[in-house]
Amino acid sequence: MVDTSLYAAFLLAAFVLCVTPGPDMMFIVAMGGRGGPTAGVM
Repeated sequence: MVDTSLYAAFLLAAFVLCVTPGPDMMFIVAMGGRGGPTAGVM
């Protein structure tokens, strides 16, 4: 059986990893900031 405190820590870490944006999202934001919304979409 899995310890409940370990399971809670796993769920918290999984949630944080799912919510934080990755490098691809940062690239899209940077391109959109430099070239406007059209460049961000392209």
